[in-house]
Amino acid sequence: EAKLPAGCSGIKIPYFISDSVYSFLKQGHEADSLLIILYESKAKDVKASEAQLIRVQESFQMGSGLGLKRISIDNKSIACGLLLQSSLDLVLVDAKKRIRGQYNSNDRDEVDRLMTELDIILKRY
Repeated sequence: EAKLPAGCSGIKIPYFISDSVYSFLKQGHEADSLLIILYESKAKDVKASEAQLIRVQESFQMGSGLGLKRISIDNKSIACGLLLQSSLDLVLVDAKKRIRGQYNSNDRDEVDRLMTELDIILKRY
């Protein structure tokens, strides 16, 4: 069972991101793309996060079915909408508004897991 972030309630499982949060996230990205979302205000070390994101960008072509969105505002409705736990700051969202994974951008193993999952998803679809 999914654990909800503190202060978030009334969320039903299986979960889909709300239309309003999804519309905000999709601004400037292709309609059917996967999105990697970095919630910068939750990142413990923004420089380390950026270094990890560079690894992802070098491994995957951004813009062709894959987008990167940085969120620098601390917005509880977005954090709740992404079901972000306190230690996580990266979220992978698909075109059907499903959260495919959550990760810690300061942890190389977590980013490796994101890259493995991206590889599988992009080859499958």
